[in-house]
Amino acid sequence: MIYQARYLRPIVKGQPYKFRYDTRVRIVKYLGVDDWTTYDLKLIYQKLGNAINPELTYQFIDSGFNIELLRGDK
Repeated sequence: MIYQARYLRPIVKGQPYKFRYDTRVRIVKYLGVDDWTTYDLKLIYQKLGNAINPELTYQFIDSGFNIELLRGDK
């Protein structure tokens, strides 16, 4: 599940660049989204990491991983 922080934490928390890049590429490819940036993955980690907001997580998944859902959430 995308809400599991272990998938996004290496991208956000200062791992070597090559590792962060490779992990981001794998996540984006697996989810079938083309336009996610490192900023978007940091936003996902901030809003959904460690299952801090399960309802928003399910809305995000049901929306087809629409990043605008997280950008608009205050």
